Amino acid sequence: FDSSASDLCLTHTDISSKVHNTTFFSHAQSIAVGLPSRLLRMSSCNKENNSINSSLLYVSTCLYRGNYSAHFVEFENDYLSFQRELGLVSNVFSKMTYTVSYKGYPEENPRYIDEDPLINYVKSVNNIKYIEDKVDVRYLLSEYNIVVTSGATSTIGWLVMTGKPVVFINWKSHMPLTTDAKKYFKDGLFLFDGDRKNFYNDLRLFLETPRNEIQ
Repeated sequence: FDSSASDLCLTHTDISSKVHNTTFFSHAQSIAVGLPSRLLRMSSCNKENNSINSSLLYVSTCLYRGNYSAHFVEFENDYLSFQRELGLVSNVFSKMTYTVSYKGYPEENPRYIDEDPLINYVKSVNNIKYIEDKVDVRYLLSEYNIVVTSGATSTIGWLVMTGKPVVFINWKSHMPLTTDAKKYFKDGLFLFDGDRKNFYNDLRLFLETPRNEIQ
């Protein structure tokens, strides 16, 4: 927590401020100051794109741990993370009747020297466009009509603030939502349980729904 190494911690929300103030190692006073203006400006991205080839963007939050990341934010090893992401791509996106754009999670410090077999597979699928450019996802959102992502990360804030339909996949093993957060996500987003038996089929059918019905 930032409040463990500072005297004053500014947060976006009251809930975040409360968490910082009650953590055992906190040395700072945490104050909620609201969202930054650049996040509020994301609403300008909410315009329909009529190109069927750029209608859906998948924002991956699959980041291998290697020897870098903390072990308490994930409940699976890197191999299981690979299997989870591969299952989504092979069982849902590769079977779509239109092109899906795949945005990988930015990795400043590569965990492994080998090529990622997941990315190799993504690039091999005819209807999936892998975004090679190392560009922040917020600069891409205006090009798409619907966004799919997973994991309770800061990424979701940029997506939600566009006002576009956001599909959120919640897995118990991958940065899951809290019980309270699930209630709000269910009301404001399209929330899918990634651990349900018919998850792949349900998600694929939903994403094949005409855009005007989803929006």
